[in-house]
Amino acid sequence: MSAAQDSITEWAKNIKESNPVEWNRLPEIYLYMDQVLTYMNKQLHLFERDENTCLLSSSMINNYVKDGVLP
Repeated sequence: MSAAQDSITEWAKNIKESNPVEWNRLPEIYLYMDQVLTYMNKQLHLFERDENTCLLSSSMINNYVKDGVLP
């Protein structure tokens, strides 16, 4: 296999083995935005392309809340 195929296979294996916290298991406490971003980035780290990738920003969260996507 090529290095790219090995990398993709390893990534797929890691995603399959990951167990993100279910929505209903999240604590119902108020958090500061930086706490939410830190927590979510830890949950989404498998989807990063590199260390500089921003998967979720405070603006995105604010827009999701305004549109009713998130409580």
